Amino acid sequence: MASTTSAGPPYPDLFREDGTCASSRAYEDNFKHNLMLQQWTGASTFKFPTRYAQTRFRTLQAKYFVDFPWLRYSLSTDGVYCAQCHLFSGPDSRVKTLVSSVLRDWSNIAKIVANHAKSEAHLANCDFADTFLSVMNGNQPDMMRKLSSQYNTLVKKNRQIMISITEAIIFCAKQNIALRGHDDDGGNFKALLSFQAKHDRVLKDHLTNGDPRSMYLSPDIQNELIGLCGK
Repeated sequence: MASTTSAGPPYPDLFREDGTCASSRAYEDNFKHNLMLQQWTGASTFKFPTRYAQTRFRTLQAKYFVDFPWLRYSLSTDGVYCAQCHLFSGPDSRVKTLVSSVLRDWSNIAKIVANHAKSEAHLANCDFADTFLSVMNGNQPDMMRKLSSQYNTLVKKNRQIMISITEAIIFCAKQNIALRGHDDDGGNFKALLSFQAKHDRVLKDHLTNGDPRSMYLSPDIQNELIGLCGK
């Protein structure tokens, strides 16, 4: 019996052939909900294009859609992107690959996707996506109000934390003080935050008990905040 070949993903293609996004990324809630939940079960039978790269022909392997369920495939570009980060990252995100542009480098896909999965920005966007899906899937109005209240509380807390972090960066910049030391735990930036935390219970709790995956203290986050402050 001849094997059948999958026609392609069940979700819309969000990119054009030139790699640019086909929309303004202002998607409706139902579209976001469906994009994150629709899994491409036929990927293993799909005939992916073969391209020459790094001295040999390479083809995207379907296993990546199993290992990383948030990956989505763009048929027009033969590239992949992260659904959660594409939907929930801000327009000023410094990270473009897998977010606002597709990944087409099959020679390094394992390393790039694995690093993306561990990144602070991706984990934060997954948290946003989980909250969004919880609200969308809620069946009882009182549960939805509870989720909304919890979300608003979390937003208020995170805003206060980000203000404290941003103020520390601005202070160091105005005083021409280097942010980082010779290692990740040293430096004037983290020392200043520790001092602020003595008078800020929310910041103290964040520094002491915060999720290591979303502390917002990494050099990448620092550089992104510096860029935003300079605008």
